[in-house]
Amino acid sequence: MGCFGAAFGPLMILALCWKGTTKAGAITGMIVGAATIFVVKNYISIEGEYFYELMPAFILAFISIVVVSKLTQKPSEATLNKFQF
Repeated sequence: MGCFGAAFGPLMILALCWKGTTKAGAITGMIVGAATIFVVKNYISIEGEYFYELMPAFILAFISIVVVSKLTQKPSEATLNKFQF
């Protein structure tokens, strides 16, 4: 379940709260979140400590969405207006 939270959690927050989210940023965030969960669960072992893999995956996915969205073309005003509520 952590994989879904890391892949879609940051995306849902940013898609609802930030108009600058782009398609490329969204896809990158989903990939980074899911990949981070996979790597942490299978290759990183921290002995004797409680470590939940969702936290670093969520943070990395959030950062990757923001960075990639800043580097790619913004959605047009017409597209943004379709989703105004």
